[in-house]
Amino acid sequence: MKIGVYVNKNRDFGAESALKFMGIAEAKGVQIILATGVEEFVNIKAYSLDEVAQNCDILVVFGGDGTMLSVARRVVKYDIALLGVNKGKLGFLTECEDTDFENLIDRLIAQDFNIEKRAMLNVSVGGKNYLALNEVSLSRLMSKRTIDISISVDGGICDIVTGDGVIVSTPTGSTAYAMSCGGAILSPSVKAIGVTAICPHSLNSRPMVVGDESKLCLKVQNCNTSDIVVCVDGESIVLDESNCIEIKVEKSECFAKLIRLNNNNFYSKLIQKMSGWNKLG
Repeated sequence: MKIGVYVNKNRDFGAESALKFMGIAEAKGVQIILATGVEEFVNIKAYSLDEVAQNCDILVVFGGDGTMLSVARRVVKYDIALLGVNKGKLGFLTECEDTDFENLIDRLIAQDFNIEKRAMLNVSVGGKNYLALNEVSLSRLMSKRTIDISISVDGGICDIVTGDGVIVSTPTGSTAYAMSCGGAILSPSVKAIGVTAICPHSLNSRPMVVGDESKLCLKVQNCNTSDIVVCVDGESIVLDESNCIEIKVEKSECFAKLIRLNNNNFYSKLIQKMSGWNKLG
């Protein structure tokens, strides 16, 4: 069995957890293929993430939810399943902690796990396409003015939001930025797309849930690109000032594949994670 390993060294300091995992896995006859980024902590050859994803059976990611989002988008074209080891704070997308690698590796070898498919969005901005596992947000940057954003679904305008912006999210992303803005929480099994206004200056702008076959378009009506920021899964996109500020969003044909060791109820996990977050706060 070949297991790829990706480490966010800003989360797994000194790659301590990853080194422990790799040592136990290799002792059990597993071949480890390490992604670049932590060469100063290891004495084995490292490869680009693309090379790792093409040559392993499973990719184990050491980091937090942000790391999982980034890696999932980069390797989705290789149809590889990801297992997240939580080294962050919340850990919605990660599956386990670093407390029992012996049992974890035995289960991976025995293929004693399920694979959960997570919907992704295809986002078109200025003629360029991006993939989102969580969301795309269109919001004002430093301007003190509110912005007006028209929201079209399947060609028909359904709302014009005056406020700080709009978030379009997958069910996975419904528990992220969208939830913070009062959006609906969706189970990953729901075939839908969430649309949530950011601080709307209106009594009638409310979160919407549309079918996942819908095609959405967000268009800014009263700002230029210097006042706007577009983020895909938290990463900013550089806008071309020659282009109209318009974002087209639809369901992608790609799915992120996440390894699940336990058949945890989504809502039970939600309560557990949110309670933990509140305590940390």
